[in-house]
Amino acid sequence: MALFAPIMAVANESIDLVVCILARCYDDVSAPNRLLHKSLHSLFRVIPISIIGAHRFYHTITNFLGLIGYWASAFIAVIILEHLVIRHNDPAEYDLDDWEAPRRLPSGIAALAAGITSIGLIIPCMSQVWFTVPIAKTTGDIGFEVAFSAVLYLPFRLLEIRILRHV
Repeated sequence: MALFAPIMAVANESIDLVVCILARCYDDVSAPNRLLHKSLHSLFRVIPISIIGAHRFYHTITNFLGLIGYWASAFIAVIILEHLVIRHNDPAEYDLDDWEAPRRLPSGIAALAAGITSIGLIIPCMSQVWFTVPIAKTTGDIGFEVAFSAVLYLPFRLLEIRILRHV
């Protein structure tokens, strides 16, 4: 048992880290609509996941991390496209004073729309324990690669810039 203690500790910390990252992303999005304090929101999300994970920890974390990988791929694609194409790979294009004024920030609708549409591309290409589609049976799990494309982010973002009249 002592041999497996470090492995169990790392696995326990990794799921805590993933849950905290997801909770923090949710907190950033829901900040204007918050009725309860951040810690209570996080607590209400961590407890159900912990209860489910307590009985079948390894299977739960394996399935959960497999799904997060799809989201992470689309998220990274949006960040890279924003930096390289929209901001022209120039850190000076990020106005740090805008972070204090939410009206001058991008609305995020383009990124959200690209993420949602990438789900439509991921599902036909995913292979999970509980769900394997015919495309994935022949090609393998290519959902991560398909999600990374995030092909609709650029048109959505350019439309957002045209409507809001600022980057």
